[in-house]
Amino acid sequence: ATEETPSETKRLLGPWAYVITGVKKFSELRPSRARFATPEGEAYDGEVMLFAVGNAKQTGGGSLLTPRAEFGDGLLDVVIVPGMPRMDFVALLPDLRAGTHVDNPDVLYFQTERLRVEAEEELSVNADGEPLSGSEFDYEVSGRTITLMTP
Repeated sequence: ATEETPSETKRLLGPWAYVITGVKKFSELRPSRARFATPEGEAYDGEVMLFAVGNAKQTGGGSLLTPRAEFGDGLLDVVIVPGMPRMDFVALLPDLRAGTHVDNPDVLYFQTERLRVEAEEELSVNADGEPLSGSEFDYEVSGRTITLMTP
């Protein structure tokens, strides 16, 4: 939804712009198949409704997708929502926004130094607000490269 949400709509409606675009895209919602690997081994291989990789608690839209993330710990926080019926996924959205999904046994949440994602088909992802497409993604934390001041 991020890539297809017009900038002007984001400016006018803020986080609600993503909700509106998401509702429009609901009929196209289906899981993708992907494999997630860490230095420790395979973390998940299967259908995925959503995945997020973060080094901060909140996304730009204010959702707490990775609520246990800490800037300085050198770890990526990863959340994977496995394939599930569409309405079950929709019911999970408020928890994903509030950060309470980490206690849901149907959601995978873990921390790692590096992550490789290999999808069977091209995926559209949001990389710090920038839309990207691809079928392979590598994530890692580069320590001590910038100084951040956080509240």
